[in-house]
Amino acid sequence: MGRFDLVVQGSPVDESRWGRKKAKTLLKLLALTPNRTLHREQVLEWLWPESEPEAALNNLHKLLHAARRVLEPDLKPGAASRYLHTVESMIELAGEPLVTVDLDRFDELGTIALRDGDRTALEAALALYTGDLLEEDRYEDWCSVRREQARQLAERLLESLARAEEFAGEPHRAEATLRRLLTMNRAHEEAHRQLMRLYGSLGQRQRAREQYRVCREALRAELDAEPELATQRLYESLMASEGPEVLRPPAPALATQRRWWRLALLLALAPLTLVAVAWWWNRAKATPLRGVNSLAILPFRAGTQDGGVPAIAEGLTEGLINSSSRLRTVRVMARSTVFVYQGRTDAVAVGRELKVSAVLFGRVRAEGNAYRVAMELVDTGDGSRLWGREYSAPTGDLSRMQQTLNAELLAQLGGPATPAVRQTQDPEAFRLYLSGRYFANQRSEEGLRKSIGYYEQAIRRDPAYALAFAGLADSYGLSAVRLGHPSDYFPRARAAALRAIELDETLAEAHTSLAMVRALYEWDFPGAEAEFGRAIQLNDGYATAHHWFGVHLGAMGRFGEADRQLARARELDPLSPIILLNSGYPAYYQRQFPAALAWADRALELKPDFTVALEDRVEILDQMGKTAEAAKAAEAYLRAIGEAKQAQGFQKDYHVARRAWFAALRNKGTAMELASMAARSGDVEAGLHWLEEACERREGMIVYIGVDPVYEPLRSQPRFQKVLARVGLAKKD
Repeated sequence: MGRFDLVVQGSPVDESRWGRKKAKTLLKLLALTPNRTLHREQVLEWLWPESEPEAALNNLHKLLHAARRVLEPDLKPGAASRYLHTVESMIELAGEPLVTVDLDRFDELGTIALRDGDRTALEAALALYTGDLLEEDRYEDWCSVRREQARQLAERLLESLARAEEFAGEPHRAEATLRRLLTMNRAHEEAHRQLMRLYGSLGQRQRAREQYRVCREALRAELDAEPELATQRLYESLMASEGPEVLRPPAPALATQRRWWRLALLLALAPLTLVAVAWWWNRAKATPLRGVNSLAILPFRAGTQDGGVPAIAEGLTEGLINSSSRLRTVRVMARSTVFVYQGRTDAVAVGRELKVSAVLFGRVRAEGNAYRVAMELVDTGDGSRLWGREYSAPTGDLSRMQQTLNAELLAQLGGPATPAVRQTQDPEAFRLYLSGRYFANQRSEEGLRKSIGYYEQAIRRDPAYALAFAGLADSYGLSAVRLGHPSDYFPRARAAALRAIELDETLAEAHTSLAMVRALYEWDFPGAEAEFGRAIQLNDGYATAHHWFGVHLGAMGRFGEADRQLARARELDPLSPIILLNSGYPAYYQRQFPAALAWADRALELKPDFTVALEDRVEILDQMGKTAEAAKAAEAYLRAIGEAKQAQGFQKDYHVARRAWFAALRNKGTAMELASMAARSGDVEAGLHWLEEACERREGMIVYIGVDPVYEPLRSQPRFQKVLARVGLAKKD
């Protein structure tokens, strides 16, 4: 790293000992090679590309002798070198512990530090980065790739360290780290955004303004580009309170010229485009699956209960769903819907119920030291077999098996071979992850706590399991909403989501998890929208991204957009109780209570003990003024959560029972639950008090107060308006 130095047995080698410059280059080449071994022809090609073979070979022999003399001055003629060996046509530099290379150590420590997110480990790895790799060889092609790889690793380490310092409450250290990152790469847009957010959290809006200007100039100079939409919206959000002036990047005069130039290029390429379209059409007609525009991948059956095969079967199924859902030409049903059909074999009936054109069946069985997987795709119109294949792989090569299945299915569906989500090779980690998803989907206190435990176990089995980190982020975030204690859960959710993104930036699940934290805890609504947009861009078939984005848009009062996102979520996951329930929220916010009630009832048809839907029915009926029905709904909800004694009072007097419920909640409810109960009871003072308390605690549900009709009695109060302003929900003039 930095300048090349050679240390032999603790003593630095003086520059004067290098009689031949290319002897040093030979050692550099060997040190950069992963196994430190090169074929003789490779060395000849790099060092003497234009020499005659015989002359180049003679030069190589002299070079090897010179290099050995530098490494071992006392080496006797004909004696074997400890460090530099030749075996037939191969040249080898000895490996560890005899020879160590700082680049190898940096790669090793850096990878571990990014995986674990430990601040001390991040600092230790960065201490090894003393400068760009081989600075004196800056213009040599043979080291440019490794130099760029090392630089990118250093940038990721600095970005991760800055987050860790900010989370630890050390903003000035985080600022210094980000400044160091921008010294390395002045066009690193995420570093600029982090600094803007950091200055905003410190109330230093002028510095945030200046950072945006610096970012814009750097991007123009280095990349001939404008800031991303997320950067612009973050800037506008930070500057909103300073008045009407918003610094918007002016469109460069060159932009219009570029647009005309691009149009001219497209017209020139039109004949080639027609050829490409014709090729695509012929290819589409040739594929047996050209009529498949919607697909349900049913849970693979396990041929045996031994050897963890059921967990393998579930894992392979979910991997196929995750991979194929990235195709924009095929609608793929979500896992929570298709797993309801476990064991079903009637493709026509499944297709009719799910409204899909094809169903994929699969079976996994163990045979000795291998797994055999059979897949069959069936047309749901007439039950005919469209395609089928069998595969076999050693039990220790699950990752390759998953990649093969993904690639084969994508090819049959006629889509691009997009990078698949990384799955773990540990079948137990698979099972633990799936268990975590199952309990998280219950949305209950017990379910969320169990899911966290399962995700943590999966991560201990496989610390690089990005999907498990994304799931953990979801459960922490939902726990913050459902159980309270946001300052405990939301930072953990943010850390888990960021870790997942560090492990796999293309993971839509992780960006969706981070969007939830941005929206519900940081109140960074433009940042949340940017993360939702990134998730949907990466995987438009990920139902949860559309679902949560729809709920967020509803909270922002953008009801039409919310309905469209929720409709897309239902299209992908029609049997999800929580998606059905939340589909009624835009109607509820617009005081269309019968429609909202119908969605809650549809959710309860699928899951009669769904406590969130039972609780929402109480609020909806209360808003409709149906006291008798609200009393029955409250009874059903309280009995479902184990509060049978509290439920008894609703048989006598609904309003008295509500006040008793309010009093009972004071010792165990969240501030938002108490604020909602007080508002419904007409206690304006208590409602305002608990809203202010919820704002101090940064409880996630507070972002809905701008549209929730429950708070109508408080809306005209100045204290309510102040809470709206603190959260960032105040209406702009």
